[in-house]
Amino acid sequence: MTTTEKMGMSIAPIRDQQSRDRKGAVAARNAKEPRASARAVLVRKAAVEYAPKTARAEVRGSFADIGQFELPAGSRKPAFSLIELLVVVAIVALLLAILLPSLARAREQARLVTCQSNLHQIGTSVVTYAAESRGRIPFGPNVAALGPMLSANDGSTATNQIWTGPQPPAISFMALGLLMNRSLAFPELMYCPADDSTDPVEELAKVRARQPAPGYCSYLYRQLDETDGRGRIDDLGRNSAGERPRALALDMNSVVTAFPEWQRTNHRARRVNVLFLDASVLSFSNEKHPFSLRDQDLMNMPARLDEILQAADRGYHGGAP
Repeated sequence: MTTTEKMGMSIAPIRDQQSRDRKGAVAARNAKEPRASARAVLVRKAAVEYAPKTARAEVRGSFADIGQFELPAGSRKPAFSLIELLVVVAIVALLLAILLPSLARAREQARLVTCQSNLHQIGTSVVTYAAESRGRIPFGPNVAALGPMLSANDGSTATNQIWTGPQPPAISFMALGLLMNRSLAFPELMYCPADDSTDPVEELAKVRARQPAPGYCSYLYRQLDETDGRGRIDDLGRNSAGERPRALALDMNSVVTAFPEWQRTNHRARRVNVLFLDASVLSFSNEKHPFSLRDQDLMNMPARLDEILQAADRGYHGGAP
């Protein structure tokens, strides 16, 4: 056996021992480090075992934390595609188109019911007022004319004015407004929640501040119009059509286009709530404007008010308004 062969035999056990030492070190390090994926472990082992000795330190530093930055399999969340997103948007838009009209109708119905409640409480207040006033409903006082716009009213004409303002007798309640001094505790009841005019804000402020300006409410009040003129709540006589007057107040609607400042509607002039002497409230269709002031009525407004009251009385007796 030559010297070279003897040296090879003596070096082989040393190499085997070094290989075992390296494998043991790698196994120990793997046990201490966070668990990495199988791919990261194989890459690190291959790099350490086959890299030159001078580069092993750099390789260990580069691959030591590979496993910590790799996401586990199946943990990545799927994203929406553009088509899926557009489908969702289209479905939401369709649902809104279906629901919004229903919500609008429900809101209108709620306002109609609130208006009926307001009128019922006004009716109860009229009954209380009559009990304290020898059985007479509120009407008057005799309001003098003031200029071309503010006409006289002695209580014999239906009106929605509740505050005289500058008209003699100045600064005084009138017609339905007489309840605000006595049996009606909440002035807000004089205003319909579906009134599209500025009355619920501006007119109520006039009354509360006792301003020298006429004030109006949302409801047309009968006073002594189309009655026998006595104002007795138990017997108002008969109207011009020969029927017993039963209506006390109703939604005020004016669809006059000749004077835009005169336009005002409750419930978009589609429905009208009518208060009767027994404090009951019924709702009627106003699609054909049997209860509205129109352009053709401007030449004889008192006659039109009489027609509206007669239509309301017919509604109570079961006839078509």
